[in-house]
Amino acid sequence: MDSIVTESVLNKSISYQEYKELIVRLLNEGKTTGNKQSTELTEYTKLNIHRMGRLEKTVSITEDLTDLLTDYKKLLVWLVLAESWCGDVAQNLPILNKMTELSSVIELKILIRDENPEIMNNYLTNGGTAIPKLICFQKDNGKEMGTGAKTRTRAANGYGF
Repeated sequence: MDSIVTESVLNKSISYQEYKELIVRLLNEGKTTGNKQSTELTEYTKLNIHRMGRLEKTVSITEDLTDLLTDYKKLLVWLVLAESWCGDVAQNLPILNKMTELSSVIELKILIRDENPEIMNNYLTNGGTAIPKLICFQKDNGKEMGTGAKTRTRAANGYGF
């Protein structure tokens, strides 16, 4: 791969389902993802599980975007840096997951931001560690296609990335 995101980094990533299972397991232990632990962050995580579940049930992808996703041919990896306490992550991941479910060539992988500072520090947004951060790669050669954040509104309205 021609970037800091190597095969070993991708091997540390988890699926959307594994991400949800991780959040529930941590909550059962009174914890959340990330380096900082607090009652407030745990409560945000609990709220975010409900947000994600609601979006999984209610979001629909437009016909135009569905056509783009089903017609796309290059194998891609969408790597998302995330934390369970982040409301923006909870609002975006279910939509990204739904989009990748429509495609046979796009794979969604998630990395916990605080566990991967070497990655996050290479994808800062205006100097900050804003999440979610989407990094898109061609799967066959590792070539980075681009990055993005806060895709919910554009994706839901059919504009994509």
